[in-house]
Amino acid sequence: MSQKSIVALVGLALVVAGCSKEPVAEITASQTSMEAAVAAGAETYAPESYAAVQQKMSELNAELEAQEGKMGLMRKYGRATELAAEVQAAAQKAAADAEAGKQAMMAQATA
Repeated sequence: MSQKSIVALVGLALVVAGCSKEPVAEITASQTSMEAAVAAGAETYAPESYAAVQQKMSELNAELEAQEGKMGLMRKYGRATELAAEVQAAAQKAAADAEAGKQAMMAQATA
């Protein structure tokens, strides 16, 4: 095998490997956002919004499991990255809804 062929194969392997890496930062951010929603009281004050977060997190976990079940070069984490972003957005909404729910409950209690 020529030196050019080896360089080309190594380059191709690096490109393929780069496409198959688990989106760790995005997953961590989605988990952090979910924890923030819980800390804001989303389970109590925004249960519907929190249920949406849980649903998206379940979808993300299922996608990660599906990709982990594949051989290394066959893994594609594009959908997992999208789902992680969706979890973050849903968690931020749930946290905001929880704050609004708390305010509404306080207003009702003082009325």
